Amino acid sequence: MLIKLRHCSEVDKEQTLSRRQYAHTNHYDNTICVADAFWDLPMKFQVGLLAHELGHIIMLEKRQTHYEPDADKAAKQYLGVTVQYVAHTPWGEDLQYLNKRDLTRFRSKVSFDPKRNTITFYP
Repeated sequence: MLIKLRHCSEVDKEQTLSRRQYAHTNHYDNTICVADAFWDLPMKFQVGLLAHELGHIIMLEKRQTHYEPDADKAAKQYLGVTVQYVAHTPWGEDLQYLNKRDLTRFRSKVSFDPKRNTITFYP
């Protein structure tokens, strides 16, 4: 599955209102929209957010109605990673992240092409 990663001014606006809002899906087909501030996050938070958003895309592809926790369950089932949350960070509250083991697992299942701003994975 090929997913586009793109900047979105809507997420920038959301991020100024809620410091934990760095990305969203369901705005454009097969796309994860990110705020400019996303790129300032440490890698474990960037990848945790991407895993969570990929979970949403997987659920949408399966045409399943779902809620926030379901996106994390899809990430676990299809990507083999556990999206975790940390309550307080300098970048916001309740941010998703991946631990080192899951970060390695994520990188083995998902590839990022920075020239094309695309993510490829096979759920």
